[in-house]
Amino acid sequence: MNIHTILKNWNIEITDEKSYIEELCDKNKAYFIDRFPYPIKNCDKANQLLFSYKDVLEGKYSKSEFLNTEKKYRNIFNKFWAYNKTFVEYTPNHCPSQICEFISSLDPEYKKFSCVLEDKNYIDNMVEIKNREELEFWVQIVLRNDIDVTFYFEDYELLVFSPPVIDVQGFNISLNNKKHLDFVKNIISSEGIYLRG
Repeated sequence: MNIHTILKNWNIEITDEKSYIEELCDKNKAYFIDRFPYPIKNCDKANQLLFSYKDVLEGKYSKSEFLNTEKKYRNIFNKFWAYNKTFVEYTPNHCPSQICEFISSLDPEYKKFSCVLEDKNYIDNMVEIKNREELEFWVQIVLRNDIDVTFYFEDYELLVFSPPVIDVQGFNISLNNKKHLDFVKNIISSEGIYLRG
């Protein structure tokens, strides 16, 4: 199973592999999980509020603020995982030499899962996540690096995509069945994060 199979099951044909998120938006099935309730239109203000893990390592932003936000996202994903059969699809969009950089960004308890970054069974396939720490590994590596990962929470027909840029402002999501929208909103808002349509 992969992202294309899932979308086909939802009767969505992908015409351009690189723009399927835009296609989901056109079909009114896309949302955005964000730290902010509305888009920040002022670029100067946005640049002061949006930051990446690299910015934290360079001392430009508070590590504790980053870790606090990362924990909120980790809690959201854990709650989705608790109620759903969960899969992850990983598509390498980096050169092999970057894998060491990705691994070095991880907290020690998640490094044991780093071998999956080179595991052919994970690459471009949906693989079931049965272990909470493995799920947290994927959340952390996405938030700290420019890496292309899609999470699929099967029971709620929910896809969560890597952030469009590597800062902790949010994730794109697609919810195929609107009957689960309140559930998704409640989980997200319980962490002080917003779901924007």
